[in-house]
Amino acid sequence: MDFKTLMLNWERRFDREVIDRFRDGLLAYANDREKEVGAEYAKEEQVKREDEFEHQSYLTFLEDEASFLGEIIALGDELAIIALYKKIELTRKRILKRSFPSLNEKKLSDFDYIKGTLLFFDIDQIDGASGADELRLINNSIKHQGKVSRPLAAKYQGWVEGEELRELGKVYKRLAPESEKYIASLVDAINAHHTNIT
Repeated sequence: MDFKTLMLNWERRFDREVIDRFRDGLLAYANDREKEVGAEYAKEEQVKREDEFEHQSYLTFLEDEASFLGEIIALGDELAIIALYKKIELTRKRILKRSFPSLNEKKLSDFDYIKGTLLFFDIDQIDGASGADELRLINNSIKHQGKVSRPLAAKYQGWVEGEELRELGKVYKRLAPESEKYIASLVDAINAHHTNIT
């Protein structure tokens, strides 16, 4: 096995542990803080204060804190999806650059360019491609408007154009394994192509 093939096979191991740890750490913190705020709220509700305005103001502050934690979790899920798609994109670029040095490096983020250039296999049909594409469209929706885009709604069930992006944590868990399949399948397809031409 030559060095180029060895490096290509190394890329097959798509590691998303850093992204998972970021997300898990954020969720753990938010859940712990949510329990603290909930306990403080329950305790404060039982307290009788002379100044009712002060009492209600503190309860409102705790409600705002709980709401903010929900927003932080949603933001963390958005960031995890953006990071995962960026990792797919960077890994795919590295694989293609290493495997096909004649490709235009500046266009390796352009999915239509990749599809039109890699004619020896259909990149849309490899294992995990649908999940990677859905991630791409969700990523674009997050970055451009924070709402479900027309292309995302048209191509994938469960998304309604113009709606807020919701439950992205569940989406991340569903699509993260697909990203691993996608990169491994891309490497396998390229290896098969190189084997066939030698």
